[in-house]
Amino acid sequence: MLFRGPDESEEDAGFWSELPDGKPAVEVEADGRQVRVRLGTPVSRLSTLARLQLVCTAAHLGPARTSGVRESVRVTVRGSDGSMEPSVCPL
Repeated sequence: MLFRGPDESEEDAGFWSELPDGKPAVEVEADGRQVRVRLGTPVSRLSTLARLQLVCTAAHLGPARTSGVRESVRVTVRGSDGSMEPSVCPL
């Protein structure tokens, strides 16, 4: 859903996405305060903002969401061309 971008009402509200359009294969695993995301698309050319969108979305889906401690969730994103460094959401 994240890769589909904002719908019309979200765009009207000022939302946008840096992620490429499409429907890549996505697998998510959450284990404690670690979330691993596997994408069927390259990640090396994603902008900094696109990377943050992925990391923060995954962090908010993690098990720590219920405790409100999202910033301590480490997210690793692996794409078809390699992995991003594990990151935390700064928001």
